[in-house]
Parts: sequence; C-alpha cells; structure tokens
Amino acid sequence: MIPGLKFTPDPVTQPLLHRIMTILALPMVGQFARFLLVGATATVTHSLILFLLVEYAHLKPQIGNAIGFCGGVTVSYILNSRFTFRAKAGAPAGNAANFRFVRFLGVTGIGFCLNGLLFGLFHNMGLHYLAAQLMATAIVVFWNFFGSRLLVFFHHPHKTDA
Repeated sequence: MIPGLKFTPDPVTQPLLHRIMTILALPMVGQFARFLLVGATATVTHSLILFLLVEYAHLKPQIGNAIGFCGGVTVSYILNSRFTFRAKAGAPAGNAANFRFVRFLGVTGIGFCLNGLLFGLFHNMGLHYLAAQLMATAIVVFWNFFGSRLLVFFHHPHKTDA
C-alpha cells in the first residue's frame, strides 16, 4: 500500500489502521505528512538553538531567536528538499540549486509575514496570544506547503532527470 512498507493491515480486522494507511498512501497526503514532520523538526531545532544561546551563551533572546530561526529554516530546506519533495541528489546543482534556495526563502518570508499579519488580526480580536499564534500557524502551514510544492520543489515537465 505504501511504497517500501512491507506491512499491509487487514481491512476486516484492522479497518481504522487500513483507512489511515490508504490515506497516507495518496501522494500529496503522504507528502503533507512528511512536510509536517519536517516542520516539527525545524521548530525543535529553532527552539533548541534559542534555548542554548540564551541560557548558555548568554545572548539576548532576540539575537538567539534570530539565529535559531535561521537554523530552523536551514533544516527545513534541507529536509524538505530531500525527504518531503524528494529532490534528486545530483540535481539541480550550482545556480539552479541556489535559485531554488532563494525561492524557498521567498516562500518562507511570505509565510513569516502572513503569520505576523494573522497573529495580529487574531490577537486584536481578543484571542489569547498563544491561541492567536496557533490559528495563524494552522493557516500558514498550508501556504508554506503549497508554496514549496508549486514554487520551490516543482519538477519541470519538459526536463528529464538524466
């Protein structure tokens, strides 16, 4: 059912597991699940860098946050490139790979601004700041996924991978 997975749940004795595995086998659903996993990994990276720089290097939280954000974005790009969107190891190279990274930064930057706007909107509507952030993030994750899928890690239909 899922490529590379040897276990296939029985639809009669394990109907819920079978349904979940069937849904995850759909290409975009599996890709979105991998995207969420990468996002969680990038968030942990960002937070860990922030914590270490503030608590042990005694940097100001704003500086630690900025450096942590850069670390999280870098992890996100590398993992999304290799794991989520399955870019080939040898392609693109050179300027094409650099341009792909610039496009990724553009999509991420727009997501960052969109998150800030939505956070401000929700918070000004009276929501607690954590609830506002959760709602903004839940919306922006779709922008980031589809922006990455369609603008960054797309495959040219007229080019071959040879």
